Amino acid sequence: MKTASSTQKPKPLVFWVPVLLVIVLGLLFWKSFLPDYVFFSNDNPLGQEMAAWHSLPADYTGCWYDLNVIGSNDNALPPTPSTLIFWVLGPVGFAKFFAPIALFILGIGAWAFFRQLKLAPLAAILGALAAALISLFFSDACWGVASHQIAFGMDFLALALIVSNSPATPWFLRWSRVALAGLAVGMNVMEAADIGAIFSLFVAAFTLFHSLVAEEPGPAVKKFGRGIGRIAVIAIFAGFIATEGIILLVGTQIQGIVGTQQNTETKAEHWDWATEWSLPKIETLGIAVPGLFGYRMDTPNGGNYWGAVGRSPAWDRYFAGNGQGPAPDSQYQYLRFSGTGNYAGVLVILVALWAIAQSLRRQNSVFSTTHRRFLWF
Repeated sequence: MKTASSTQKPKPLVFWVPVLLVIVLGLLFWKSFLPDYVFFSNDNPLGQEMAAWHSLPADYTGCWYDLNVIGSNDNALPPTPSTLIFWVLGPVGFAKFFAPIALFILGIGAWAFFRQLKLAPLAAILGALAAALISLFFSDACWGVASHQIAFGMDFLALALIVSNSPATPWFLRWSRVALAGLAVGMNVMEAADIGAIFSLFVAAFTLFHSLVAEEPGPAVKKFGRGIGRIAVIAIFAGFIATEGIILLVGTQIQGIVGTQQNTETKAEHWDWATEWSLPKIETLGIAVPGLFGYRMDTPNGGNYWGAVGRSPAWDRYFAGNGQGPAPDSQYQYLRFSGTGNYAGVLVILVALWAIAQSLRRQNSVFSTTHRRFLWF
């Protein structure tokens, strides 16, 4: 006869994951709890957040930016987690805690995805910590654009919902999860604009991939059609929730790239504008080597950033011509502009390399065939 203690099930780790994230982020941002301290944020300075024209819930119906002359229309703020946090906490609370809250959302989303992939509980927890604390996401949040991290958290949540479906999932529940994944993708676009739109393409690609490799055996054509159907549902629900963001994105980003003139000079200008802030290929080495291209523009003792993120292509052409002719005006044609790094961390890199090596083993791999395909994706 089993005793009462022997039949007790172990407590689920789901309740401990948010507690662990709160503890870790609380230790890293402990100064934010001091009454006379707010977190420095380049893109969201406290003075700007406390301006009278920038207040919620009034801004949900429209903003009038009255800094110059009579002012200008600054559009309505979208109903996103970022604006809700600002409304609840106020300008000072937002300046103190926006970055750690965004990283918390990212970590929870990553953990949900890794658990739905059937990874071991410890692996899922470590993956969540890695996602929340990796220097690219962490420094980006501290720079002042923590809405990006909320967007990435929504992407992870969408992937978790997609992976949670299986052939045994009831029809209504399966498509409800796909619809919810679409809402998460839409919120990703609302939070991260053009970056969110780019990441939504990866979610769509993964949805199709998952339909092809993670279902029961059957005709590939049927699997492909099922995947396209799921992508369509995701797109419909994402478009429904992100209508305002899509309109602004088309008007300010895509329209600027396409334009109405298509002569050679105009195409070159549009290409320069669209690619100036992309990460140069050589600088991807900074993922493995911390500070390989320096950090920030004001690092003391010679550690200034010396890479090319944000550098105007006019400088590339100037250097290619061996400095012939007048140099570009650095006042509006930047030579360098960066505040973050892309370092992944030694442990993350080692685990990634180990996972790649295991996925390529033809025999005795620790991963199943499906997991190996996920790793290749």
